[in-house]
Amino acid sequence: MAQRKVTGGDILLFIDPTGGTTYSTVICLTSQTLGISTNIIDARTKCGPDQQPGGQTQNLSFEGQMMIDPDALMISAAGIFTLAQDKTTIGWKLGKLTPATDDVTYTGTGFLASFEQTFPLEDNATFTGEIGIYGDVTQTIAA
Repeated sequence: MAQRKVTGGDILLFIDPTGGTTYSTVICLTSQTLGISTNIIDARTKCGPDQQPGGQTQNLSFEGQMMIDPDALMISAAGIFTLAQDKTTIGWKLGKLTPATDDVTYTGTGFLASFEQTFPLEDNATFTGEIGIYGDVTQTIAA
């Protein structure tokens, strides 16, 4: 297959409040960020510089515009607020609604580590959040 660019607008965040079998699309997102951060162990000696990888942290953050009355199989900021407030363990998935060959989908479990809603005077209401990830993220490449 020929190389092709990944369009950020095609990548969606899905959340399953029951842990990872029936996902709902988070509506009206403007961006999502999946990251890995590795601590650096400074192991230098008089023999010279030396760095080694330490522990890792993985995180998934997101932001969007607030909407009410989501369609079936969708979750809004109000639903995410409840999951955050209840410290619910969730399943999450990041990828295309219908992956094509070689598309990458990321999945995992976690909890809403942070959630914030903003209500500006002369603009749309927005929300931001971060999922604290349990264990490792699974990467799946569509066949």
